[in-house]
Amino acid sequence: MGKRFTAVLFDLDGTILNTLGDLHGAVNAVLAGAGLPQRSLDEIRQFCGTGNRNLLRAVLPEGTTEEQLDQYLQEFRDFYLLHDREETVPYPGIPELFSELAERGIRVGVVSNKFHRAVVGLCRHYFGSLVGAAIGDGEGRRRKPAPDACLAALSGLGIPAEAIRAGEVLYVGDSEVDARTAENAGLPCVLVSWGFRERAVLEQQNAMAIVDDAEGLRAWIFGDGCKGEGMSGAEHI
Repeated sequence: MGKRFTAVLFDLDGTILNTLGDLHGAVNAVLAGAGLPQRSLDEIRQFCGTGNRNLLRAVLPEGTTEEQLDQYLQEFRDFYLLHDREETVPYPGIPELFSELAERGIRVGVVSNKFHRAVVGLCRHYFGSLVGAAIGDGEGRRRKPAPDACLAALSGLGIPAEAIRAGEVLYVGDSEVDARTAENAGLPCVLVSWGFRERAVLEQQNAMAIVDDAEGLRAWIFGDGCKGEGMSGAEHI
């Protein structure tokens, strides 16, 4: 019998959606408005994962005050909400995977350090009703790697705490932040290699597997092809 999960929680940026181009555009729009040098796509990739405020803190000059950061963050959010679907696309096979999860009665949640309004809007636009709970930064929740977003998503999905203890909830992400989030939430973790971190970083994390494409992820979730292509890393498949 294959693996069986009641729910799967996914990170958003770098895991189910390639948002890098639109994040890059929003950051550089803020920097241009402030008369500051532009940042490369690869720089933005490395700074993603810990929330929009920390992303901006990483690209702004040393000595930027918290009040200034508040203003830049508002500018970033305003710009991003107007341009967050210009280059963003789902990773290959993810919409089909979500459809199959729904068909098999497995609930899908998305948890992100991106601000909540954007998370909800992106999930609704790209995945519709296939995502049962979309949770971003806000409403007093601690950011990942704290487990708050995971617990909020599971509550929204109607998944009881007993399901966590029974190993029925899987976490899928693309970074060291995701691996720590899963650990803090008491969830098994699978990492994807197509996201915002290099494989060498992923291989240092405490994940059950690293998967290289959606078919490998599908095989791991459903347990019907765990020795197939598209999987590697922690399981050494």
